[in-house]
Amino acid sequence: MDAREEIDQVVRGFFSGEGRAPSPSLAAGRLHEWLSLPIFESAAYETRREVEIAQVRIDHVDGASATVTFSAIGQTHVRTDLGSRRTFVSHYAGPVVLERIGTQWKIVDYEADGRRLLDGLHTGLDTRQEQDGLRLRVVAVRELTKGIQMAVEVDNGTDQPVRLVRAAIRTRVLWAVAWVDRSVELDPGERRSTWITSESRSRRGRSPRLVLVAESDNRRYAFDIEPVLDGAPTVLSSPRSLPLGLRLQRSRWILLGLATAIVGTMYALGWGWFAAPALVAYGVYALLMGRGVALVRGTRAARAYFAVGLALIAIGGALWLLAGQ
Repeated sequence: MDAREEIDQVVRGFFSGEGRAPSPSLAAGRLHEWLSLPIFESAAYETRREVEIAQVRIDHVDGASATVTFSAIGQTHVRTDLGSRRTFVSHYAGPVVLERIGTQWKIVDYEADGRRLLDGLHTGLDTRQEQDGLRLRVVAVRELTKGIQMAVEVDNGTDQPVRLVRAAIRTRVLWAVAWVDRSVELDPGERRSTWITSESRSRRGRSPRLVLVAESDNRRYAFDIEPVLDGAPTVLSSPRSLPLGLRLQRSRWILLGLATAIVGTMYALGWGWFAAPALVAYGVYALLMGRGVALVRGTRAARAYFAVGLALIAIGGALWLLAGQ
């Protein structure tokens, strides 16, 4: 088999092979470190990959390096023990870079959704936080074109089972609801790796900030951690409370109460004409929050948010029509 045939087989086998993720045996460098994380094998959810390859064209082979033009569409279907389903779609349209390690060709970088993998991949991280025996450690971060993916390790040093409840990630200004596997429950002394993903786009050069909430039968744990992307071992102190931006997302009744307060304040200030569009805008915001809750906890849990949002839009629209008469 000549080099070009071997390169073609490596590229096709890497992207369309079986398993939760591409095989680390076909990768090198930071990509190999990423795919070798235990999380790919220990995650508590079912994963199925589908890749439709459109083109594999070898452009350049020079000694120990090669470049391949690769085009494909990949889908990763995820289903947790709680029945939550997600489908992640990736568009591959760019160069795949390979290096010859010993006698084998290995993939070291590729482009997905318009971004080179190594541009947003941070491995070998060791940022930790502990709260009364429950320990959280961020081990890797991958910045995507349409969001961010974090690999974390949770170590239950308490004397009670602990389950993950919800999470949020802030990469710019606002907090975005993050997807966390709520089927993860750790017995005392157990350690588990899991994914936390968000569709909030990251800002290059800025570390994402993660808030993770876990609970046992008689208490709640809240972590607020900003991983150090240069890999320096770091231990952060425990937060005193959740960030305000996240606390406001805890209840649909807070949404309804805030909307009522906004309308009352506007009428008290003589700005009644502005109450209708404000209610409509707040109703749209509630629908967007409901979409985030649906991604994390399923459609049933988001129904109340959708109901509040539609009610606010209906009331605001009615006030708008009355004001125009």
